[in-house]
Amino acid sequence: MTDTSKASREDVHAKGKKGRFLFVTFDGGGNITPTLALVRRLLQRGHQATLLGSRALAARVIDTGGSFRAFERSHEPDPSPPGVMGEEKISEWFAFMCSSELTREVLAIAETADVLVADCMMPGALMAGELKQIPTVALVHALYRWFVEGENGVPSLDGPMSPFVNQARRSLGLKTFAPGTQLMMRLFDGATLALALTLEEFDYPLSRPHPNLRYVGPAIDTEASTWKPPGHPLVLISFSSTYMRQEDALRRTFDAMKGIDATAVCTLGHGLTQAQLSAAPNVSLHDWIPHGAILPHAAAVVTHAGHSTVMAAFAYGVPMVCMPMGRDQNANADRVATLGAGLAISADAPSGEIRDAIREVLTNPSYRERAQRMSKLIEGQGRGERAVTELENLLS
Repeated sequence: MTDTSKASREDVHAKGKKGRFLFVTFDGGGNITPTLALVRRLLQRGHQATLLGSRALAARVIDTGGSFRAFERSHEPDPSPPGVMGEEKISEWFAFMCSSELTREVLAIAETADVLVADCMMPGALMAGELKQIPTVALVHALYRWFVEGENGVPSLDGPMSPFVNQARRSLGLKTFAPGTQLMMRLFDGATLALALTLEEFDYPLSRPHPNLRYVGPAIDTEASTWKPPGHPLVLISFSSTYMRQEDALRRTFDAMKGIDATAVCTLGHGLTQAQLSAAPNVSLHDWIPHGAILPHAAAVVTHAGHSTVMAAFAYGVPMVCMPMGRDQNANADRVATLGAGLAISADAPSGEIRDAIREVLTNPSYRERAQRMSKLIEGQGRGERAVTELENLLS
């Protein structure tokens, strides 16, 4: 991995050059929080930021002070109805994310941008940067090794996405990729930078160098909140903010809390409503509370091990009980356990096993000590400032 020199970073910031950044993303749950954190930081440093994305994101983007444009020319799938997983419409989503229509929509807006920042899940946006030859960043909100190289050299998204990507590339007059090509690796190699919003120490070792890769740590946003902790020790229960059939896992976790002398707060996100669940007396349910308000008071987190939640827990030095349910979560949970910052158990674990895991993480100080080591590494990356500096360097 190569890196931009400290002198170069300081020169760009000292010159005070202001830029126009175009972000392209979608409402995918854990990808939004770090993206909006970067938008907010760029705005605070005097840059302009526009986000092209899902219509549901409008209010959150405007709240940062940035500009918002909803997808119009490209055809984003309708949001999944309650009780339906996004995976059940995955072909529709891949067709949209990889489409030439998305590329052309980004190109039309990119005329007024200095830097294009594309969500790693949106090849159509990355191809716009390839055509326009504008500084382009692939924003990776997952373990880089898992996303780009995959397990045993086979990334899970390459096969399903490849036909859509090649169809779009033919339509756009770009060279197609041969079967068996590591798709994301090729796309990221064509970008100016790939910013991995994770810690290199948390990731698996890469099989080869990626010259344009920068591990910049997670972007952690501090959001104002009047929320007060209901008691101590405090356990945060946070499964996916999108629907992953997590009802039963939550019920077993609530049942596990009945035998623990602690208070728990459960945030449901968009996947479920409070009416669908009943909790133990020492568990309070909430549709949403900023995790940045809860985690400074938390002694443990019980989570599906989505990357955004894991990074937030690490940022505050809080150990975890991980119950992965799919996507990249198994890899995240494995790394948490390997680093000794928590335990990984099955999402199907009975309440007794969940109770034992929570008690172990609450009472054994080694887990918190390991999580706090990760917190110090995140502090060293500036909780998003390193990423902003790398983006600013593209203006020179």
